[in-house]
Amino acid sequence: MIMMNVSKRKTELAAAALLAIMLVQIIYVITSTSQVLDEQFYPGVGKYTLTTGDFSPFAYRFHPPLAYYINSIFLYTDNNPVWNEKPFDMANIISVYGIDNYLFLTRLPIAVMSLVLGIFIFVWARKLYGNRAALFSLVLFCFEPTIIANSAVATTDMAAATFIFIAMYFFWKMHIARGMKNTALAGIFLGLALLSKFTALILLPVAFFMILYLFRKNRIKTIIIYFVAAFFLIWMFYGFQIATINSTVHSTGKSQEFINEAFSGSEKATINSFMNVPLPAASYFTALGYNVYHSFVGHGAYLFGQYSMHGWFYYYILAFAVKAAIPLMLLIAIFAIFSIVGKMKFSSEEKFILLAILVFFVFLSLLKLNIGLRHLLPIYPFVFVILGKLLKVKISRKNIYYAVLALLSIWVVAEALLIMPYNMSYFNEFVGPKNGYKYLSDPDVDWGQWLKYAASYEKEKNITSIYMTAPLPDALTKQYIVDYTRPSCSPKNGIYFVSVSSLILYDHFNDPSNCLQWLRDRTYQDMIGYSVLVYNVTDTSI
Repeated sequence: MIMMNVSKRKTELAAAALLAIMLVQIIYVITSTSQVLDEQFYPGVGKYTLTTGDFSPFAYRFHPPLAYYINSIFLYTDNNPVWNEKPFDMANIISVYGIDNYLFLTRLPIAVMSLVLGIFIFVWARKLYGNRAALFSLVLFCFEPTIIANSAVATTDMAAATFIFIAMYFFWKMHIARGMKNTALAGIFLGLALLSKFTALILLPVAFFMILYLFRKNRIKTIIIYFVAAFFLIWMFYGFQIATINSTVHSTGKSQEFINEAFSGSEKATINSFMNVPLPAASYFTALGYNVYHSFVGHGAYLFGQYSMHGWFYYYILAFAVKAAIPLMLLIAIFAIFSIVGKMKFSSEEKFILLAILVFFVFLSLLKLNIGLRHLLPIYPFVFVILGKLLKVKISRKNIYYAVLALLSIWVVAEALLIMPYNMSYFNEFVGPKNGYKYLSDPDVDWGQWLKYAASYEKEKNITSIYMTAPLPDALTKQYIVDYTRPSCSPKNGIYFVSVSSLILYDHFNDPSNCLQWLRDRTYQDMIGYSVLVYNVTDTSI
């Protein structure tokens, strides 16, 4: 595949085939996994908001609405009265649709969006490096386990990765083909990125200074058109809302408590005054405030045996080292070596891509809210594109070199296919998926996606009663497993299904008494989907 001289038409057919294979992988994962933790809030909330005009659901506390509108695409034509009921009740909606049908309808738009991201990766790589390189970059994208896992859930991470990448693509296009149309288009995609996840806010200073640096003429005009187009789109997505933050915050008492704790003096007075100023898209700024609060109080995280509420600056380095496929890391190493020894010269466009990788990596590392490698996903598309340059290196012994690239590509494909459908729990050979929970936790291993696996295991083993650390509220968990009891702090005889996140992470942060310590001291009997430990306790007096 790498060595072929392929025409444009054949290249596009090959790209379409790769994306089709990717879609098959994603659908397989969609239909094999249960509702994950964050999906108790996100799927369908866009449909609910467009029906009721209500931005109060919990989902809006931490993210802008774009991903919610996208995951609701296949629900918009449905006029079921359940969508008029307030407040938003996921369990009630699922009782109408059925859990599997509802998740499929709301996950599939995210899958399609991932294909759109793949198209843009292909287009940018082909523009820079040609047909073969574009297919090479696309292979790396279509067979990346973490990409597949997050493309199969109705959350916000793939929306962020997609629109941040596309926003940067159109920013560069605005630079090389200047004019009002391209500037407005770039601004629109900036707005979509900002509407996908708050991590996209790093684009604001980056774009501003890049315009100052790159644009010698019409700087002010470019800045105005670019940023006004972005903000207008944000305002439109919030229904041209004008309100105060105090009127949109879920608890004025708690917000004031946070302001009193985090700020003082003139800062505090300014913020308090700002809370009562009518703003366009006030709910956007309110949700941003929740993220500031989240960063302030921290989030429980686990890394290689360590615990922290405020994370580690090296979290993503270590997480990538054990969750990225080894062949992908080898390709990055080859790229780095060639860059250092002078085998590669970079154009301004390539430097722009490398700058995006560096800026996002530093920004995310400094945030130190370590809630999974999924937050690093916006970097991946840029990495895949720039790795296409490996096919343009002038080197002796080309046949050996291209054979190495071909073998590494095959290895990438094999890694993705062999782990399915347990992509979320993928770890490379340095650790292995069975040991992954010893190094990372939460969505890197166990996000609650295992309930279907556990139900199948229970049926296969003819188990009639279990103790289980259910990841979701009972009304949602019982869509998969009806007869279970949550384990207590006291040992009791019986079969236990214990999720690794409950055992390693949640028990540590949510229960000061470390209620499940007695289970951690035991040897588990079996493992389900690399994310649930099965214990058979027979030696207690109860």
